[in-house]
Amino acid sequence: MASAEIEETSLGAAPQHEIDWNFPLWSEILSGLWLGGTDDFDTIDYEAYTFGPREITKSQFDAVVTLYAWARPVDWFVEELRYGFYDDNTDTFEPEALMRAARFAHQAWKSGKNVLVRCQAGINRSGLTMGIVLMLEGYTADEAIKLMREKTSSAVLINGFFEEYLRGLKLND
Repeated sequence: MASAEIEETSLGAAPQHEIDWNFPLWSEILSGLWLGGTDDFDTIDYEAYTFGPREITKSQFDAVVTLYAWARPVDWFVEELRYGFYDDNTDTFEPEALMRAARFAHQAWKSGKNVLVRCQAGINRSGLTMGIVLMLEGYTADEAIKLMREKTSSAVLINGFFEEYLRGLKLND
């Protein structure tokens, strides 16, 4: 298990705890609600075998929120909402679009669908969006962050800007 003490990154103040970089591509946060990333070979950079197996299929997920622009689309019959934004600071995404993505995931999950929220690595963009999904479900930001880190990795929301954004978010729902 690789870990390192991280104090400051170019993305803002990072969590002051040991970081676990050894985690699965997708982790179930609550029953039917998954947080994850994109396999290195499941991007538009690699030639797709049109009739070959897809990384994300209907047998795994009913709905997917994709936050990484270079991820290949999911398979047929899987609903997908795509909103790519940079893993940078909170000036690089549109709050309304982020909320639409989180509401899409929350509504699909509440209707009984198996839902994945994914970005590139499965820790920052997807962590921010999943944190909002959990807050829509009634969790506080701190509870959501703790749950995601317990179920996936302590690396979730290592981007300090995203963690601060989530903690400062006030939902009207």
